[in-house]
Amino acid sequence: MQKSLNGLKVPAETQLSISEGLKKAFELKRGTEDVTKQNLEDRKKQLEEKMAILYEDRLNKIVTPEFYQNKFAECASEVESLDVKISLYTKANINFYVFGTKILELADNVGFLYENANPSEKQELLNFLLSNSKLKDKKMLISYKKPFDNIYQRVSRSDMRE
Repeated sequence: MQKSLNGLKVPAETQLSISEGLKKAFELKRGTEDVTKQNLEDRKKQLEEKMAILYEDRLNKIVTPEFYQNKFAECASEVESLDVKISLYTKANINFYVFGTKILELADNVGFLYENANPSEKQELLNFLLSNSKLKDKKMLISYKKPFDNIYQRVSRSDMRE
């Protein structure tokens, strides 16, 4: 089993190339999402200003209490929704690059991890990596889950750029 898992080991120069590609993709993704995030923040600011005007209008008795409550509640609800979306963009940007590098790191070290794991850890690792593996003619037919299936196929072809 360990020999099969070592089939995920990515050559060092390829790891460097993939890492650089992840950085570039991260920067591109971040640049695109920064515009969207800024639009969300601008909308939030508009709503907060509208809420302040509504409050002033209520104090000056320009609007009824019912109108104020309804409009304020609408704005507050949208601001809350925007806050959730803005925080998701922040977390997604950070996790994108980290997740990619962790997948490569795991693929590179999976043979060593399996060799040094206790039986329950080995089972957990196999459950994480494998899907629908079978035993045929006393030979294990391994089927990896995504993204490890792509890594294995490309490493076995010795061409990670496709």
